Amino acid sequence: MKKIGSMETGHDEREGAKEAFEVIFKAYQPLLRHLVHRISYLGEWEEAMSIASIALYDAYLRFDPKKGSFGAFAKRYVRGRLLHYVGKEKKYRERQQWTGKSREEDGEGRKIENLVQENPIPAAELSLDIKKALHSLTEKERRCIVAIYVEGLPLARVAEREGVSHATVSTWKMRGLSKLKKELFPRHDF
Repeated sequence: MKKIGSMETGHDEREGAKEAFEVIFKAYQPLLRHLVHRISYLGEWEEAMSIASIALYDAYLRFDPKKGSFGAFAKRYVRGRLLHYVGKEKKYRERQQWTGKSREEDGEGRKIENLVQENPIPAAELSLDIKKALHSLTEKERRCIVAIYVEGLPLARVAEREGVSHATVSTWKMRGLSKLKKELFPRHDF
């Protein structure tokens, strides 16, 4: 930074960095379009291009020339960001399809599971149907569902208590919920 009187300014440095990025941005447009075309199958092309452009800028800021070429780093970085975006969108669309609600209708954008964990169901209030449906689950699935939805424990705590990984508890939860839905709502396709 340069000092002018008693004020410091990085204006010249920022302008130089901005111009350098503009050159890189123009040069990497074909790569961004290629990655968006290959990865973003959800039809959100403009949004995916925006995410790719921002990811390229982040890659530009984080790049360390000691660790390799910028091209390879930028490609991996942008690809990773796009895959993350596609995964999040896919999960959202599946959840939206299941609940029939959009992000706005979900209230504050929180998952239904989170709302239940914040307000666990007292065991005494479980209906006879739910109690009967719980017996259709395996012991592990039943312990998992009760811990999460009745006791209000987070997945990480259940995993710690059961002595298994977070992913295992998540699998038990999803299988248990699927079985409960089929047991409680036999005429619906889930």
